[in-house]
Amino acid sequence: MDLTAFLTYDEVRAVLGVSQDDLEDSTLALDVYKYGLLDAFEEMEVSPLEAYLSIYEGDPAQMEAVEFRLYRAVRLFAVYQVARELLGALPMFAPKEHTDGKASAVRFSADPYKDTKKSVEQRYEQQLQRLANAIAAYNSTAKVERAIRPYFIGVASGSDPVTGS
Repeated sequence: MDLTAFLTYDEVRAVLGVSQDDLEDSTLALDVYKYGLLDAFEEMEVSPLEAYLSIYEGDPAQMEAVEFRLYRAVRLFAVYQVARELLGALPMFAPKEHTDGKASAVRFSADPYKDTKKSVEQRYEQQLQRLANAIAAYNSTAKVERAIRPYFIGVASGSDPVTGS
């Protein structure tokens, strides 16, 4: 399973405020980010992974409301989880200045990304809570749908049909 089953690389770059030149697809495709996301799912009280994968291939426009809520919550959580993983390296791959002539880059000496880091952390916590709520709603709906409803019931007759007694 690829990380793109949960997000697009452009979404992660948009959250961090960097370009494709700063953070390439090949970097985001590294297993460390995929495994970090899968670990985050496994650490949850109830993992959304199985439910998400069962609805992932479907058309979001055709999903029921509770399915779309889970689909959306997993995808948003994934974006912020991966962005959160990248926060430590943000000053390294998002330099202050690029120059063309001799291929140099100038990095910030202070931490100009503290607002970005704070925003990503806040949104991560929000998305984690929304995902937990979406999982609970999906699981409560799924249990109702799986209930066995008896449409035919066998009933013994009060008399013997052969002898009539």
